[in-house]
Amino acid sequence: MVDINELRACMARKGYTIQSLANEMDVTSRTLSTWMKNGTFRIDKVEQICHILEIKKPAAIFFAKK
Repeated sequence: MVDINELRACMARKGYTIQSLANEMDVTSRTLSTWMKNGTFRIDKVEQICHILEIKKPAAIFFAKK
């Protein structure tokens, strides 16, 4: 299960909005919003988000226990 609140916190710490992160990832903000809402990300997109947001421990966010 994806910890969306922690992902949003990471975004905020780095000054990213959904729109700005989506632009950086070359996807639409609607697409990123859908991924976040559903908690479904392809592994290449997880890697891309981790790189952009400098997330060192992605398992805590993308494989969080409920």
